[in-house]
Amino acid sequence: MRRQLIVICVGVSLASCGDASSSTDSTDTSTSPDVTTDDANRSDASFDDGTIGPETSTLDTSIVTDTPESGTDAPDVATDVAIDSPTDAATVDPFGVREIYPTLAAGREWYLPADADVIKGEWSPETDDVTKVSAGVFHTFGEGGQVRLNVVSPAGKAWWRNVEMTGYFRYTADKVCCGQVQHWELFARGERHSETNIAGTAINGGVAAPAGTATWPGYPYGSSTVDVHCLGTAYHGNVYPTGRVLFEKEVAHFDGYAPQKGVVTLDRATFPDPKGRWFGLKFVVRNAGGASSVHLEVWLDEKADGVFRKVTELDDTKGSWAAPAGSLDGCDAAPFSYKLDQLMTWAGPWVTFRSDSIETDFKWLSVREIAPL
Repeated sequence: MRRQLIVICVGVSLASCGDASSSTDSTDTSTSPDVTTDDANRSDASFDDGTIGPETSTLDTSIVTDTPESGTDAPDVATDVAIDSPTDAATVDPFGVREIYPTLAAGREWYLPADADVIKGEWSPETDDVTKVSAGVFHTFGEGGQVRLNVVSPAGKAWWRNVEMTGYFRYTADKVCCGQVQHWELFARGERHSETNIAGTAINGGVAAPAGTATWPGYPYGSSTVDVHCLGTAYHGNVYPTGRVLFEKEVAHFDGYAPQKGVVTLDRATFPDPKGRWFGLKFVVRNAGGASSVHLEVWLDEKADGVFRKVTELDDTKGSWAAPAGSLDGCDAAPFSYKLDQLMTWAGPWVTFRSDSIETDFKWLSVREIAPL
């Protein structure tokens, strides 16, 4: 099925911080050169003098093709995407990257530290292979190709609920692992994705949610053993080297995946092969209608030229998006009592920047708390 998607571009100002080189990327099966050097004089954006780049806003009428995988629901892609643009056209983050939605007043913010090759504080990658490429630019291949870069919630920090996550990535080499298709994804509203049960007191490293936090049903769980599958709840925003973009819903880890939705595939003119080339990715998850639905968006700066476009969006409403029957890993039982179409409107202590079967450079990662709709 082929649809026309009207997408509005929102300009992003990029300061000349960290690495800003041009690149090219790949499909799911090709091999790639190892590109781990920093190109100080990039060709994809001319902001090398330390100034903030120009703000631009253009209308893009690029065509995308809906290509749902066998067995998945038809993609939920609006043909005329409505944009909620912030009123302050000059809003950028500390890296100079455009913020799509403003940070909530007194809301939590996190930005990739300059020493991200050191695990500390909120920055909690699951492997210690992160290495520094140049100022502000880092490289990882994770555990044999499985990268999980977590931002956790120390004492005194709000848990992540309504968020705008941002990152820039450069595909440097193949690292095929574990039957995983090559891709990047950002996800929120849960904690660890594991198969080993834990005590309730071990959730989030033993740091309890701040008083009044809306989180998993039945929380807190005390010292009793918790079914860890039920902590792995998440909404995901995925991007593939082929230009495929989609959402996933994970009611339980790992048999609680609902069919993929919001599926689009960008052509190569829109999303050039990302092997050896930077691109920007934003994932937005926020409650709407008094938490009666969950709204999701994926934005891309496909050519790392400072312009983000919203390429797909979706509203998860009651009964609209369900995991297959009998697939909740036991999480339909108390204290979680999840439904197949569970709306995950709660906050989770972790958010994660993930990639699979790829060695990747990354920079300018951030997570900001935004307002619900």
